Amino acid sequence: MTECAKCYNKAYDCDGRCERDPLDQEFVEGYLDGLQPDSPEPSGNRHPAYLHSFRVARAEREGKPIPAAVSRKAAEAIRAGGAA
Repeated sequence: MTECAKCYNKAYDCDGRCERDPLDQEFVEGYLDGLQPDSPEPSGNRHPAYLHSFRVARAEREGKPIPAAVSRKAAEAIRAGGAA
């Protein structure tokens, strides 16, 4: 079993035929940037998913993690079209 380079799905090999959800990409990019100590605070022009994940990663890096239930609720609100 291989991992898809687009969606990182390990359950099956989709041969790259999948389409990565752009919202998922915002969550991932925000989290990865938030982990980097030299990443500047994002401006308000970033997507709410990016901002949320940046805050989550930054809090984890600083040793003050946001409770998972709180983070999930905010992420669900973003997916539903609202802002966290």
